Amino acid sequence: MSNFIKIVKNYQLVCRLGYKIINHKDFVRHVHPSVLDKEFKNQDERIKEFVRATEKANSEWNKHPCSNNIYWK
Repeated sequence: MSNFIKIVKNYQLVCRLGYKIINHKDFVRHVHPSVLDKEFKNQDERIKEFVRATEKANSEWNKHPCSNNIYWK
């Protein structure tokens, strides 16, 4: 069961990063123009981290097929 908890936590991280990426547009509207370039670089890093976290979550899921109960589908 601990493998399943680890898998769920990986997907929770992906979800949190996704919300940060989505809400970036609203955040940028209120940022001082001199800080915009830095904020767009931060957004680029968030997107890269999102991709890495997604790949990690998927690989973790595939490593532990027993954590995927066929009756849950």
